[in-house]
Amino acid sequence: MPKKLIFFLTMVYTSVLFAQGATEKKEEKKEGEPEYTFFGFKNPNPPMPGLERKRRLAQRDIDKKKEGGFFTGLPLVNFDPNTGVGYGVRLFYFNNGKRGDPLFEYTPYRHQLFVQYFATTLGWQYHWIDYDAPYIFDSLFRIRTGIIFDRNINAQYYSRGTRSMKKLSVNGVEYSKFSDYTAEIRKIDVNGETHAFRNKYEYIRPTMYASLERDLLGGILRPQLGFQIAHFTIRDYTGKQVLAEGNQKAIQKLTLLKEECNQGLIQGCNGGWNNTIKLGIALDTRDFEPDPNNGLFWDAVVEGAGKNTGSDFTYIRYTAAGRIYYSPIQKIADLVLAARGVISHMEGDLPFFAMNTLGFTAGNQSGLGGLRTLRGYKQDRFVGRTMTVANFEVRWTFFDFNSPIGHLAFILAPFYDVGRPFDGYQKISLNDWRSSYGAGFRIAWNQATIIIVDYGRSEEDSSLFINFNHIF
Repeated sequence: MPKKLIFFLTMVYTSVLFAQGATEKKEEKKEGEPEYTFFGFKNPNPPMPGLERKRRLAQRDIDKKKEGGFFTGLPLVNFDPNTGVGYGVRLFYFNNGKRGDPLFEYTPYRHQLFVQYFATTLGWQYHWIDYDAPYIFDSLFRIRTGIIFDRNINAQYYSRGTRSMKKLSVNGVEYSKFSDYTAEIRKIDVNGETHAFRNKYEYIRPTMYASLERDLLGGILRPQLGFQIAHFTIRDYTGKQVLAEGNQKAIQKLTLLKEECNQGLIQGCNGGWNNTIKLGIALDTRDFEPDPNNGLFWDAVVEGAGKNTGSDFTYIRYTAAGRIYYSPIQKIADLVLAARGVISHMEGDLPFFAMNTLGFTAGNQSGLGGLRTLRGYKQDRFVGRTMTVANFEVRWTFFDFNSPIGHLAFILAPFYDVGRPFDGYQKISLNDWRSSYGAGFRIAWNQATIIIVDYGRSEEDSSLFINFNHIF
């Protein structure tokens, strides 16, 4: 384990040096503007002690920023091919503070609280309360905490490790297109049985989480300590009555999840407690956190579970990620080149339902496939002990204006995604990666609320997503 930890830390350090070198460009300096240094912008008049290198928001973002507290409650209308049409409501409360507040020009908000009710036509429920407070009580600390109730009766399972890289198959026949595969498994045989739910299972997961961060090195380096308490209830569909071709009822044959559980290939088949402790560190020089124009954000996270955390499983997960944002022609157009790279490695007694997680300081994302990673594939299409993904976007804000409901900005964002899982970091190679491409349309509402519509394609599938927040 020490050698692997040294490898991980070396990788993170090397990545940060590379990224900083790539973004460290000399620009024409105006009088009164901060000076760019290796650790970010050095402010001649920091907003408070300890933020000497904290990057100020872009002037155009400051001019548009709303003062004081306000609500942006909105209905949730969502579409995801994995979960169907979503509906619900999310009520935001933001408090940006007064324009004369020294931190007004340095934070996206001082307090953010939202409450969400959400459900979909294919049986996913995701109800959520979340609170985020940068520089709480005018200190260098940031608190994030929340409670989630998550239930999905159509959770996806396509095996784990390099087994998930194989083509979709049933009864020994392989399919290159997801639509052809789906049409085949939905058929009902003469015995009234079907494979319709071959790649599905149900889980119920209540979760509570919290984290504490503190700014260091003048405001751009943030160590983090956090925890998560979660319990999984797993239900398999083998032998159950399900809906198949023509919405007719049939008995589900052996699911892929049950098959691999019976073979002893995976753990956690009966669910259990998955409580973790998280240690993280982030380097952040972004000019506006929800929708950056310039800067970088790199973070590294170590998560551990075991008897001391009250978990039924013992494992450790390392994740390192880098994100770069650059506006090459900001005097001519609001155009942002954005890129992200992620690598995650897991060791130990890892349950299958935790293996699909990428852990970040700002919250976790699901494994490869779906809206947040490979947008041309189904959710969790590729999952392994080691996972890699890279995303590239061009974000062009082509029109923005003030409206009766607040400031609105319209953004076009073509993208390209690439990634794959491995059975260990020692087996990482440049062979057989999966890719997807597409385009997105985004609406920034009062800057901090980002509504997205993304359409992605791959050689296997295509997907349309309607949701919130840039994927990175």
